[in-house]
Amino acid sequence: MSRVPELERLLRQAADELATSTEKRHSPVHHRVAGGRTALALAALLATCATASAAVVALLPEGAPAPPASDSRPPAPSDGREGRVAVTADDPDGGPAWGAVTFDAADPRGRCYAVGRVQGGRLGVIGRDGVFEDDGAFHALPARSSMALVCTSPTDDGALGGAELIADVPASGYTGRPGPPIGGCRERVDLDGPTVSEETRRRLRDVPVCDVQSLRALVVGFAGSRAHRVTLTVDGEDFTTEVDGNLNGGYLFVLPGPRAEGLRGASVLIEYDDGRACATSVASASVPCQQR
Repeated sequence: MSRVPELERLLRQAADELATSTEKRHSPVHHRVAGGRTALALAALLATCATASAAVVALLPEGAPAPPASDSRPPAPSDGREGRVAVTADDPDGGPAWGAVTFDAADPRGRCYAVGRVQGGRLGVIGRDGVFEDDGAFHALPARSSMALVCTSPTDDGALGGAELIADVPASGYTGRPGPPIGGCRERVDLDGPTVSEETRRRLRDVPVCDVQSLRALVVGFAGSRAHRVTLTVDGEDFTTEVDGNLNGGYLFVLPGPRAEGLRGASVLIEYDDGRACATSVASASVPCQQR
């Protein structure tokens, strides 16, 4: 999604052409001085353009807010606000980060968190993968209206259950049912299969199939205020992130591709600031972390 590499290539090409032209016109001594000034100027220009381009990529245009969930009784925040972004992770393709937004529910469901793309401290979806007609804009979505919503009772140190797997999410960040009014894409399922209802066939027949390269597998959790490092191990490969105890030790891993099967049962190691460590497995929110 970023145009920075192409911009750098063009600027470096221009620098080479300028250096060659300068060498032909001036003496070797003069060339070294002029070339040095040219290099410094181009380096400054590269840094400026790269920063400007990155800023443009990070801030997408704002589109219409996504409609609220159809659930008539979603958990309402206890303070009336939509929560705060407690943890973020980069997307493999760039653009707005993924994030988990937390809030305390007004009802007995305790503390809740929802996952999606984030921009300007808000949760939302991106107009791609069939969402909002691929308009490329960022569309805010209230955390309590997200389908990727988890509510549970926190422990004394703020931990929220185990490591949650949210599988095969399109890079748009939209986890709801595809179709009007948001749009979206559908999983690669056989609509003519014996287990698919007629109503589902009608609803999804004209919905495009999700591009495999656009799918993401998310592993998210909150390890508590004493946690300082979390490591996800998948098929022998480690992914490690430092966590902030002031934000309840939130962690979020975003992996490309349809990796749901490989992630079920993958291990998560949580290390604490007092030297303790414990391990759990992905998608086992009800299983306590085992001390090591």
